[in-house]
Amino acid sequence: MEPCARGPNFGGRRSICILPSPNSAGASSSKGDCLRTRSVKYNFTYPDPGPGAGTGRYAVFVGRLSAEKGVETLLEAWRHLGGSVPLKLVGDGPMAATVREAAAKDAAIRWLGNMPLDAIYGVLGAAKLLVLPSQCYETFARVAIEAFAKGTPVIGSRLGAMVEIVDEDAIDLAEKVRRVLADPLELARMRQAARQKFDRYFTADVNHKSLMAIYERVFGDRPGPELRS
Repeated sequence: MEPCARGPNFGGRRSICILPSPNSAGASSSKGDCLRTRSVKYNFTYPDPGPGAGTGRYAVFVGRLSAEKGVETLLEAWRHLGGSVPLKLVGDGPMAATVREAAAKDAAIRWLGNMPLDAIYGVLGAAKLLVLPSQCYETFARVAIEAFAKGTPVIGSRLGAMVEIVDEDAIDLAEKVRRVLADPLELARMRQAARQKFDRYFTADVNHKSLMAIYERVFGDRPGPELRS
């Protein structure tokens, strides 16, 4: 959560919390933070890497290899898929040995380790979809924004502000992956929608305009738009 900005309000002080997603707005309210005024300003990625082709046959996970990121759920889901869908994992962490063991047992799973951002964009852009089964609260995972920039659909946890939402179990995740990949027309629609979402919410220009609008709202004491989900 970003720090609160303060502006005039009938001779007093006014607080506004700048939040990275509508989902975190609810969390802010539950904690009693800046209850009077809240405004959503999404994170962004710059420079724009441009859309990818999505010509790879695989799904990809990018992130810390740890329990809270849902790595065990991910690996269990791939056991249910029975090697039918290749999976690439980018990142490192305390569950690296578990991932290495899974890759040794299942030829469909490949661990790539840590990679520079340009290489990650290449993997994301070629992937059919990004899978983020996080078990912890995610305001909005940055890698999801990077996937949208490449036009790559995201399948994610119910706990956060992801796109194609799944329940918290491996079977549901496996079924969602299988269903999406079995429908090329739907997958193409999702790729187009992912890039459109990036253009609408996550470019540097949109971020700048959003921030300026928030400043005008605070210091000009103007009513702002309602939060959107």
